[in-house]
Amino acid sequence: MPLIQDAVELFKRNAASVSMRTVEAGDLREAAEYALRAALARPPARRLLPGVGPAPEGARTVFFAGLPDDCYAEVAERARAEGVRAAREGARAFAGGLEVAFSLAFLAAADTASLALDFSSEDARLAPMLAETHVVAVPRSMVTASLEEALPLLVSRTRPAGAWTELVSGSSRTSDIERVLTLGVHGPLELHAVICG
Repeated sequence: MPLIQDAVELFKRNAASVSMRTVEAGDLREAAEYALRAALARPPARRLLPGVGPAPEGARTVFFAGLPDDCYAEVAERARAEGVRAAREGARAFAGGLEVAFSLAFLAAADTASLALDFSSEDARLAPMLAETHVVAVPRSMVTASLEEALPLLVSRTRPAGAWTELVSGSSRTSDIERVLTLGVHGPLELHAVICG
């Protein structure tokens, strides 16, 4: 078995232990379509925030951060046909209801089930915090066996001024209230990793 396949299998096993769902897709377009299906599988968001109205009745929204133009155009058209709003900028406007945020990871570390994301834009940071589900696509070739193995690339990505790299391992969780584990308090309730290629 090739080393990359070993790392992918280890990533899947460790991801399950932190309540992260993993799936595989042929390419980025398939990964984006997975995010669209995830939105259709959820009931529409019904959140009210101070100063922000609710999402229109029955509307579902997927925010595609970092998706290339051609891929976004194709998936956004499909979303409209399914009655789903697609966006990739202005995340603050969707604070009243966002079902799914889609992001691109530049690598994954199998030993910690961590996804490394470039969150240099505000939209890329904000959308996953607002969404119930965060879908992250990562190239199969960028799944490393360990965080230590990934360190040189992580260091190089964090050096430019204004770079904002984040490691994500599982959904948002806290146990600071009466030591009871609660999911989705400070971010998404669900995290899905889509391994592409």
